[in-house]
Amino acid sequence: AIDEASSPRGPDDHRLMVGVRVRPLSAAESARGAVDCLSVTEGNKVFARDPDEKMGGRDYLRLQQFNDHAYQFDAAFGPESGSSEVYARLVRRVVTAVIDGYNGACFAYGATGSGKTHTMLGQPQEPGVMP
Repeated sequence: AIDEASSPRGPDDHRLMVGVRVRPLSAAESARGAVDCLSVTEGNKVFARDPDEKMGGRDYLRLQQFNDHAYQFDAAFGPESGSSEVYARLVRRVVTAVIDGYNGACFAYGATGSGKTHTMLGQPQEPGVMP
């Protein structure tokens, strides 16, 4: 029997997987009092809070609207997640498939400053997901 939880290959070998990683606040963001507006739950859900203060005060035209949004992915990682966890859940299966002769790709997409380099390359003390 194959333990699909620990095996990089399984019945979803050919499936595109989408994961998101919420990066930690930078030192500069923390110093100016920025707060997290994203939270990750259940390993695949991301909740985005839209604070009223972003435009300098309450948006009275949108008081009856919900500003918070929920998203679901194949995998979601909070700021406390390390690169090894991201690698184990999303990248290992691609690397194994490539070694076995299949095509595979892993890429990071996002706005400037969203954490693409942090995830892919990492830091000397914690390398990124690129083997």
